[in-house]
Amino acid sequence: MKQLRKYTVPLLLLFFICLPTSACKEEEETFTTFPAPVWDVNQAEYAVNMTAVVQLPSNLIQYALEEDQLAAFAGEKCVGKGELISNGLYFVTIHGATDQEPQIRFQYYSARNKYLYASGELFAFEADKVFGVIDEPEILPFTVTK
Repeated sequence: MKQLRKYTVPLLLLFFICLPTSACKEEEETFTTFPAPVWDVNQAEYAVNMTAVVQLPSNLIQYALEEDQLAAFAGEKCVGKGELISNGLYFVTIHGATDQEPQIRFQYYSARNKYLYASGELFAFEADKVFGVIDEPEILPFTVTK
């Protein structure tokens, strides 16, 4: 009996010390990874365009690489590809038709983590419209695609 008591107290202490550290361990959220997208725009389909100067949010700029990609979409159709100006700052020519005003949204591909990020619909296409300028780019509200 003495032997049992000798080991019981240390085992109970060990159990109560280890339990909180293992039971409360938070699982890290994981996201779907994607291969680099191939976004193309058939400019011959469109008669007019507009421009956008957009900036990645600060939480993405710190991880941005030159290999990253950004594009504008009308529905599921790519209507503009971003050209990197500087770290996280992109110029995008968005193509459209004079008789249509689709809602424009953006997608961003991070080559570092292979995540795809998407914005919601941000504005309606309008010929010759300017969305953001170099001195005051529009910061895109991205969420990671799960």
